[in-house]
Amino acid sequence: MEELISLQRAVFRPDEPDALQWVRTFVQDDPSYRLHQSRVVVDNGRIVGCLRVWDRRIRVRGAKLRADGIGSVLTHPDFRGRGYAKALMRETEGYLYREGYDLRVLFAAIGTLFYASLGWTSIPLQTCWLRLDDVEAGNLERMVRQAHPSEDLEHMQAIYR
Repeated sequence: MEELISLQRAVFRPDEPDALQWVRTFVQDDPSYRLHQSRVVVDNGRIVGCLRVWDRRIRVRGAKLRADGIGSVLTHPDFRGRGYAKALMRETEGYLYREGYDLRVLFAAIGTLFYASLGWTSIPLQTCWLRLDDVEAGNLERMVRQAHPSEDLEHMQAIYR
């Protein structure tokens, strides 16, 4: 586990002093984390690549689906260009098929050409937006608040639908 955490820190946040604790929290404090859903590449006894699968149950138009989320795909910079990320993705695709997932989702902010070469399709989504004039005017406090079921549940359900 410590080797996985150190690798993620070295790749995702190499210049941040407190990044090791951030990565550790990201893994150890996530109640949905399951070690067997992490895939690794081992080169000469050293973990040099990994990815993570998130297991989720979702509803789509009333149907209950088992969805996976693939994320944290990485290869140590010294070991790139050897096909390790491609091997991780291919092995994970087989794992997800054997486990019976209904829907596969890949979370990636970069590398879309790489994923497209493996048959994945990018779906750009606008998940949220914030008007800059509100930020500049200091109006964030009026825009963000705790959700209250009595006031917000109906609107939240409409967004979900």
